[in-house]
Amino acid sequence: GGGGFLAGKRFGNVGACSASLSAWIANKVWSAPWRSFSQGSSDEFTRRYDEFIRAGVIKEDKRQRSLLSTLSSIFTKIRREDATGPKGPRTKMKSRRGCYIHGSVGAGKTMLMQMFYESVRGLLPTRRVHFHEFMLSIHSRIHAYKQRGPGAGAIQEVAREIAYESQVLCLDEVQLVDIADVAMLSQVLPVLWQHGVCVIATSN
Repeated sequence: GGGGFLAGKRFGNVGACSASLSAWIANKVWSAPWRSFSQGSSDEFTRRYDEFIRAGVIKEDKRQRSLLSTLSSIFTKIRREDATGPKGPRTKMKSRRGCYIHGSVGAGKTMLMQMFYESVRGLLPTRRVHFHEFMLSIHSRIHAYKQRGPGAGAIQEVAREIAYESQVLCLDEVQLVDIADVAMLSQVLPVLWQHGVCVIATSN
């Protein structure tokens, strides 16, 4: 993790991340409520970070450590729900929202998200994908859905399919430059959250 600005906000308490559409998404689309839960610092995710420091892979960074606390809390809750609750999106665990990580280049955004992904993928169906590729796949699925019949409700149906495939979704380098993508994402994310999907995203 290099220098620069780094921050992470749970969805529902997100400040403007950069300019224009990205800020709009942060303030409008990612505005779902987040239920509080006790923070866990002694878990696999935190230990993995500490091991990297001891091995000299990365250096201690107070901004990364602060964000680590947020991601660790999310990881702890996911692990607890995995151990005690039924599996699958039908459980609609609405507290499972996620985190938006934003900061300057080289601040460690992707590294921390990758660590989270590696820690949680053994617990639940988890997908990590570049945001541009994710949006292309949604467009492709919507097109295929409309080819099969009436297109009404296509976005919501595709979002439900994604929720059944992955209960944790890691989106790398979110960048919104198309108002059509903004409108689409504003419909996709609420459906994912309704089905208990945890979304971890990094800014571009």
